[in-house]
Amino acid sequence: NSSKEVGMLQRSIQEESKRQIAYRFGKDYGPSGPYKIEFKIEIPHQEGGNSPSVWYFTVETAPVNKMPHSLNIFLQQIELKLWDGCTIPINSDHKLFANSRNKLEDFQDAMLTSVTFRERSDYPSEAYSIGFHEMNGLPEIYINTKIYQNAQGDNKYHSAFGKVFHGRDVIDKVASLPASSGQLQTEVIIKRAYLI
Repeated sequence: NSSKEVGMLQRSIQEESKRQIAYRFGKDYGPSGPYKIEFKIEIPHQEGGNSPSVWYFTVETAPVNKMPHSLNIFLQQIELKLWDGCTIPINSDHKLFANSRNKLEDFQDAMLTSVTFRERSDYPSEAYSIGFHEMNGLPEIYINTKIYQNAQGDNKYHSAFGKVFHGRDVIDKVASLPASSGQLQTEVIIKRAYLI
């Protein structure tokens, strides 16, 4: 039946994603993860400050076998520096959202605007988890600022593919910036995101 065929296709995409990750990143970073990505962000100066401040946080991904397709897309986006220069304009529903509105064409040219399907695993979606959030065809990543629970009250089988393990105070700092209707009053800039 069709659901079985969809499942087989998804598993095929996941297996190919594992192969691509091993080929692209295995030699330098290992084939199975977890991987570490450092984000350098610029926070606009606050009242009384003279210049923007630069902060860092580090994401540790899930092991490849948990979320291979999501990680393949994310790691390629990082490798191609697609998130460099993007912004974190939204703080809504206990999540920070980074989007690519100002670099959408670059994501489209690289054919890395979105995942083919939304993976689910038992990798937990909790405070400081990171994952893809796609709205209106715009590539977005979210970072939970609090534990996420779905309508059934659990956080299993969600779509997180990593978590902030260093620099959580930076996430808290961004989450505390003034906002109106979920929009940060001044956008925070991702200066760089790179594998370490």
